[in-house]
Amino acid sequence: MEGSTPVAVIGRAEIERAGDVSIADVLRKTSYNSFGSYSESSGSNWQSQATVSLRGLGASRTLVLVNGKRLPGSATMGGGAANINVIPAAIVERVEVMADGGSAVYGSDAVAGVVNIILKDEFDGLNVTVGGGIPSREGGDEQNISFVAGTSGDKGNIYFSFEHDSKDEIYLRDRDYLRSSNLDSDNYFDMSGVSIYGRNVYHNGELKPIAGSFDPATGKCNGDGFVGVTNYPGLGDMCGYDYTAEAAESASLERNTIFINGNLFLTDTTTFNSQILLSRNESFGRFAPAAGFFSVDPTTTGGADFFADNGLDPAAGPAAVYYRFTNVGTRDTTVTDFQADMKLALDGSFDTDSFGEMIWETGYHLNFSNSQERGTGYVLRPSVEALVNAGEFENGEFSADATADLAATTSRESQMQMHQFNAGLQFDVAEVGDITIPLYVGAEYTTYDYYDQYDAQSEAGNIIGSAGNSAAGDRTTYALFAESLIAFTDELEMNLAARYDHYSDFGSSVSPKVSFRYQPLDNLMFRAGAGLGFRAPSLSNLYGADSESNDYAKDYVYCEANNISDADCPEKQYSTTRTSNEDLDAEKSRSFNFGLSYSPLEDLDLTLDYYNIQIEDTIVMNTLQSMIDQERNTGTTNPNVVRDANGNIVSATVPLSNIGTLNTSGIDFKLNYLYDLDWGTLRYDFNGSYVLEYESPEFVNGPTNDQIGRNGLPQYRFQTGVGLNAFDDHDVYLSADHIADQAQDVDKDYNQTGHISSQTLWNIAYNYQAPWDARFTAGVRNMFDEDPSFESDGVTYNSDLYSIQGRVFFLKYSQDF
Repeated sequence: MEGSTPVAVIGRAEIERAGDVSIADVLRKTSYNSFGSYSESSGSNWQSQATVSLRGLGASRTLVLVNGKRLPGSATMGGGAANINVIPAAIVERVEVMADGGSAVYGSDAVAGVVNIILKDEFDGLNVTVGGGIPSREGGDEQNISFVAGTSGDKGNIYFSFEHDSKDEIYLRDRDYLRSSNLDSDNYFDMSGVSIYGRNVYHNGELKPIAGSFDPATGKCNGDGFVGVTNYPGLGDMCGYDYTAEAAESASLERNTIFINGNLFLTDTTTFNSQILLSRNESFGRFAPAAGFFSVDPTTTGGADFFADNGLDPAAGPAAVYYRFTNVGTRDTTVTDFQADMKLALDGSFDTDSFGEMIWETGYHLNFSNSQERGTGYVLRPSVEALVNAGEFENGEFSADATADLAATTSRESQMQMHQFNAGLQFDVAEVGDITIPLYVGAEYTTYDYYDQYDAQSEAGNIIGSAGNSAAGDRTTYALFAESLIAFTDELEMNLAARYDHYSDFGSSVSPKVSFRYQPLDNLMFRAGAGLGFRAPSLSNLYGADSESNDYAKDYVYCEANNISDADCPEKQYSTTRTSNEDLDAEKSRSFNFGLSYSPLEDLDLTLDYYNIQIEDTIVMNTLQSMIDQERNTGTTNPNVVRDANGNIVSATVPLSNIGTLNTSGIDFKLNYLYDLDWGTLRYDFNGSYVLEYESPEFVNGPTNDQIGRNGLPQYRFQTGVGLNAFDDHDVYLSADHIADQAQDVDKDYNQTGHISSQTLWNIAYNYQAPWDARFTAGVRNMFDEDPSFESDGVTYNSDLYSIQGRVFFLKYSQDF
């Protein structure tokens, strides 16, 4: 079953045993998703999305297919990565993961590999499935129901499916480790879950609570959610706000999906196929009340009173107020995603004298995705400053009448439309001796139209507690490709593929690939392959307007200057502006793999594969963290990082650019063993990936180092399990998902420091095949209720790698009629 290209298959049985509510949840746990991937996150611009990232190379470098055809990148994510939350889990037959690159066949975005999600081709009868997941902790409850109905006949077949599932949000207060802590500390850096945006004024290099917002006798700040006065090292005292009492960590997701697949046999050799996938997802997320700063002008009536009340010197200019708008309420965001995917295809065959049987296909593919986002509880900055300067702000509070003028509603609409026409022809191009050389040639023509539109106030930067700017673009591409499989002997075969792509907005690329399969013995096979690939910059990479964000980073420069160790240096949010770049070039990749498959015993299969992927001109968002690292290691101030007189970061600009080379290599190992008993079968499986190196530039024009083992880059992860199938009706499976430990930090010489523990989650599933055409599945994910692996503060964790859902009991009942 092994070919010249390494392919891992996740079958229907494995999907059901996992007990997950979506295919996205299944794929996130695979060992090929080396460094984790994005899942639904409250308050994020990608709140409703989910991705997969093969080899840790990023979701935008992982091509996702549905039934062998491209799933376009999500408009919400700028047309780069695909949102796999649109895939209905009930009709997934299997998932094929080709982890050695696939640009020679599929074009852009396949640098890290290809995930091909295969849906059922036909279905006869009726199936009803209901299920759910019950976490042992608060939040994250799951529900699922699906209907599949179909019929087959001499002239064709058709089936219809509907699936509804949901997962509830999880609030920060629902997890002990995410709640605020050390609220009585005199040092702000010793606290967690507390924001400087509370009731504070910063002026002339000094930070202090707003007069009237705290009780000097007790040192307590007034109002629900505010903590006692504490000291921000280097700035002064402050009234902080406990945002964990209100905010959600993960977002809820409710999915409704319809799929229709039909085949009409027009003649004995010609078939018409149509597929329609309709998906509507709704997500809810909650942030704490809006937080931001606004300016107070001492030359106005209200400003003069404010300066007098707080003992500020008007001669030193305007003051900045770091404020939490609790009077406006929480920031609630609802996202509604709609996607329509339609494929129409004709395929058939005919006989020729010169080329034997010729197989042809042609098709049209339409994909339309639209996302609507609406946010409430936000605040208009111009109204705030006008009310403050007019005297409507006393003792750190706005009057009830003034509050009504502050509230703002935000909106965002993202849309992507793809039209693709394709055609292909397969025939035997030549015979050389006993060797027949088949050839497949194909062509594609594709257009993309994209826009991402924010409301006018957000675009103008007038909204406190929100950020974003609009973008729009379009592109046209066409491609020519060919593939051949040549069997030299029964033992040796060669696969050749090549593809030419032309993009209207950056140019052309040629992607060749060659692979070999050699099987000298019935139980031993060798394979090797090499190829070139590319990734086109996404439309938002090229045309996105500047957008504001609040990025997390550890300011090692400030901590070093204030004698705070790397381990104790806190991760904080800073105001950043992200910029696109119309001059970006495509990334270029080179990949190589070598592997073997061996069966020393009849029921024991071993597979070992080595891979190496090198990417040049990598498209990188020069993150705030990398710019801080650059400042620390070079001792030179980065002009894109703005600091105040005390060395605190005020703001930063993070641009996109093509920089340096990324090189990664590793080993995949699979083992499957079956042992037959008189009354059943015992089985064992193992699937793991070990990263040998992950070399990448530290920052723009910086040194290139092997970063494997750092925070968020575990060297290996694996899945393993033992199963027992008894009397053909009962199946029990005990499995483990393991993620390796990591270093917490790196010092200025790039030595790894600190430690983040490894994590192993144990799961168990039981399946019963009932004689009345029913299947019953029950089990437990994360049996021992393991928490994420934390940094030394016991709070910070990597949300791409670890889930906070905890132990989940799941049940599913499926009935065929």
